[in-house]
Amino acid sequence: MEDIKTFYAAALGPTVKSFFSDVEAGYINVLFAFRNVLVHKRGRADQTFRDQVANYPEFGKIKLHQHIVLDGENTRKMRDAAMILGRKLVELADKEIRRQKT
Repeated sequence: MEDIKTFYAAALGPTVKSFFSDVEAGYINVLFAFRNVLVHKRGRADQTFRDQVANYPEFGKIKLHQHIVLDGENTRKMRDAAMILGRKLVELADKEIRRQKT
């Protein structure tokens, strides 16, 4: 995730990095962690996953190697984070493109 933030910051300015933690309480980071554990660990929590979601109390009880389970509320939070952050990044990119054209 740090690489992604760095690339966005290089293209759109350093303030964009804060979007990843500020927009929708940073649930884009939770989405990133869930995506990685589902794709790379067959849905079993590893230590990296546990570290990535440690700041979110609703995931504190997930044990090492336990199958992760998504519920509707957490899925909604991750979906909203992706949509809202995505929109903000597109708006910022559009603003930068317009600035460069003038």
